[in-house]
Amino acid sequence: LLYNIFIKTKNIKVSTKNMEQVKKYRILKDEKHKHRIAVAGLLNLYRIQALIDFGDVKAGDIGGYVQSEDNLSHEGNAWIYDDAVVGLGARVYGNAIVRGKAIIIDNAKIYDNAEVFVRGYVGSWAKVYGNAKVSGYAFISGEAEIFGNAKILGSASVKDNAKVYDNARISGDASIYGNAEVFENARVLYNTDVFENVKVHGKVRLPDKHIFHGDADLK
Repeated sequence: LLYNIFIKTKNIKVSTKNMEQVKKYRILKDEKHKHRIAVAGLLNLYRIQALIDFGDVKAGDIGGYVQSEDNLSHEGNAWIYDDAVVGLGARVYGNAIVRGKAIIIDNAKIYDNAEVFVRGYVGSWAKVYGNAKVSGYAFISGEAEIFGNAKILGSASVKDNAKVYDNARISGDASIYGNAEVFENARVLYNTDVFENVKVHGKVRLPDKHIFHGDADLK
């Protein structure tokens, strides 16, 4: 009886080994680059190369930069294109895309179908997910969350514990921070600041060069 149990356990181990994940890319250790990032200092980064076809990526394609395989999942169609950088505990997974000269660092997470491109920056513990897009020189940090179909464009910033979601759009030099939330179809543009516990929603379009704070509910 003990012999039979041993054989069954051994077979399970063999079966598990055969189910090892297929890697979709490799790190080009000979393609080492030093990148100086203003908020993080000097980083040692490596180019990646696709090993299989997935999404619009073909085997052999050269991608952007990572510090290690922890930065980009081998599952899904997630990919880092062009000269984009992902490092310092940040992770890109699902079907997310990072391209252009975008920077994803610290413990930031980009996932689902989210996209960060041009020179978008996502750092600290921030999350971008769903179908959200971060572009231009947009700056996302702290524990901010961008999700749904939200778009952060231009030189806009979202920081601290702020949330932007649904079909909301932040652009220009607008800043959303503190515990503020912008959602539904709201628009915050130009040089407007929204912070503390303000909620902006409905179809509101906030005017230029204004400051909204406190517990205001704008709709």
